[in-house]
Amino acid sequence: MSGTITATESKKAAAGVPATMRAAVYRGVDDVRVETVPVPVDLDGRIGPGEVLMRVDTCGICGTDLKKIHTGSHSAPRIFGHEMAGTIAFVGEAVTGFAAGDRVMARKFHVKHTPIPADAQGRSRSSSS
Repeated sequence: MSGTITATESKKAAAGVPATMRAAVYRGVDDVRVETVPVPVDLDGRIGPGEVLMRVDTCGICGTDLKKIHTGSHSAPRIFGHEMAGTIAFVGEAVTGFAAGDRVMARKFHVKHTPIPADAQGRSRSSSS
C-alpha cells in the first residue's frame, strides 16, 4: 500500500469513521483470510437512514456458514459471520432506541454487503502469521 490517503478516506476520517477494518474474507473453497477491507459506509463516510454501524468486538460463525465455506456454494469474495457483539459507533437518521456507545449484540439481520476491492487481496494477511 502506498500510504496515500484517498478523497474517500479523507471524508470518512472527517466523519469520524475509520477508512478500513479487519475482516475474515472468504476467497474460495476452504480459503478464508484475515484482510483489511473498507468500512461499509457511503463515500461521505455516512451510514444510511435506519442503519446503525457497529464496532464489532467479537463475531462467531455458524455451522451453516462453515458448510458454505467448505462446499463453495457462494461466490467469493464474501464476508460471512452474523453472530456478533460490539458497540454502536454511529446511528443513521430515523433510528430510535439506539445511540452511539450502546453495547449491542446481533444474531440474525440483513447485512449490507460491501464489495471487496480486488486490491484488498494484496493487503491480506494469512491467518497463520
